[in-house]
Amino acid sequence: MPDEPDLLAPGPAPQIGPDFHVISPLGRIGDGLVYAARDGLTRVRLREYAPLGVVRRSPDGELEPTDEKLAATWREGLAQFLAKGDALAAIRHPGIAPIVATRPGGYLVGEPVGEPLSAALAPGLKLSPYEIQLLARDLAAALAEVHARGLVHLDVSPDTVSIASGAVQLTDFAVDNRPFLPLLESQEGLVRPGYSPIELHDGTLAEPLGPRADVYAASGLVFRLITGRDPAPWQDRWRDPDASELPELDPYPSAFLAAIRRGMAVEPEQRFADAASWLAAMGSPPAPPIAPLKRDIPPEPVPEPAPNAAPPPAPPPQRRSSATPIFILAIILLGAAVGALYAWQQGWFAPPAEEQTDNRSAPLPEPQREPASPTLPEIQPGGTVSGLLTRNDERRSGGGYQDSFTLAGRRGQRLELRLSSGDFDPLVEITGPGFRASNDDDADAGTRDSRLVVTLPRDGTYRINVAGSRPGATGAYLLELVEPPPEPDRDIVTLDLGLASGLAGEWRALDDPDCQEPAVNTVLGDQLISRIGGDTYRHRIVQTGSGAIRTIVVDGRLEGRAFEFRLDPDGDAYEIAGERWVRC
Repeated sequence: MPDEPDLLAPGPAPQIGPDFHVISPLGRIGDGLVYAARDGLTRVRLREYAPLGVVRRSPDGELEPTDEKLAATWREGLAQFLAKGDALAAIRHPGIAPIVATRPGGYLVGEPVGEPLSAALAPGLKLSPYEIQLLARDLAAALAEVHARGLVHLDVSPDTVSIASGAVQLTDFAVDNRPFLPLLESQEGLVRPGYSPIELHDGTLAEPLGPRADVYAASGLVFRLITGRDPAPWQDRWRDPDASELPELDPYPSAFLAAIRRGMAVEPEQRFADAASWLAAMGSPPAPPIAPLKRDIPPEPVPEPAPNAAPPPAPPPQRRSSATPIFILAIILLGAAVGALYAWQQGWFAPPAEEQTDNRSAPLPEPQREPASPTLPEIQPGGTVSGLLTRNDERRSGGGYQDSFTLAGRRGQRLELRLSSGDFDPLVEITGPGFRASNDDDADAGTRDSRLVVTLPRDGTYRINVAGSRPGATGAYLLELVEPPPEPDRDIVTLDLGLASGLAGEWRALDDPDCQEPAVNTVLGDQLISRIGGDTYRHRIVQTGSGAIRTIVVDGRLEGRAFEFRLDPDGDAYEIAGERWVRC
């Protein structure tokens, strides 16, 4: 097995941030090393780009390639890792673990997540068919959001999916590490047997990596939940089509099982094009199971035996055939008794009020009810609350005080929560069925107020909490709840992303023969991220054809400017704005 790089030691990590502390390492997940950490006073999850066998820890604590032949590929993978982190940081979806920021050197800072699904499966967790179908649909919906953004996960597995919060959360997105395969002459640590599709094993990069790769891995995960075993590697299934066959299983609908089988097809073109198509093929969501009636019936008292009495004779042995009707009769009598008791409690057998006699010596006492829990005030979209946080309010588990409100939410409903205060640094939080999101800093507006935009995952009652970001905070606040307008749809344009991917890599200007100041380009879906020196430019690809890739800068110093990249047929040079760049 390739040597594992040393983990970051617990303690201050100034290379990541001035107030950054590593709390404890969590280990390797895919192509990254993961840590529990703290950024100032905020608990976070740190992910460090560290493909197995590619890097080692230098004396100053940074990662570096283990061999000079890996250096250029390592830098390109690092650029992809950071660019993907930037793209994920813009996504707010309940099925995607939030990324807070990227840091130079190959670090992603995210919100903490629960244990991976693999940790829950290890001690023998078994989910019901109903739960598995819901999990599969939530997994497909999260991936559909990823694919709609022009991104792919590339490492869906029990290690990168968490259900600790009660709902699916995708974690630990990977990048295309196939260029390392021929350099290392090994696939260990770069692919995941049973979950990595055929195209992830291809060091020639002949097959593009797209949403079909995620559909394969996610279908393999659902196969694992249904059957209790990992799917066979694609090589075994290619040689033996019956390996990891998924038969018809009751009570799973045939359409659902067919969607999992097709998603696991070895050949990419035989799978679904993306997760949205996979989700649609699963059919309607399952109806919730009907829970059996449960009642606590006190056992019949057993009479005490008389002193010196002989023990009762043992009952004669009974044949199975004679016990069956007795058992059925007992069930019928028990059901009748329960029904009669329920009817008597509801007053079905009581005479009408005018016929009741009054000859009882005393009225029956009224049944005692449990004291009602305090009812939280409701808030609806369009509502505004001007409140006051005081020391008499509800205490939070971590200290401090909070006011709470309830909301009747709908699946797919988009909401914007705005919380402002002149007295304290506010934090707004929303929780609900398998869902939790919070924000304590409206970074977009450059203020300390809170703004949170969420899409609710299910119908149900949600709770909105208003608190301070520091324990003990009190004072006046203003809470606003609005339904933002839907995001404008982009014009649908067919792009040749295979042509656009030719821009990826390290490039040098003609006056830089030693590639001292390269342009590092990364292509993620319809996004081109170009890092030149200390500047980063994010382009949206708007048109491709005839060897040209036309873009508009959507983030960076040249935001709003249009560019045209003219790529040479051999892919080793391109021209932009009259300047020629060649591969390093």
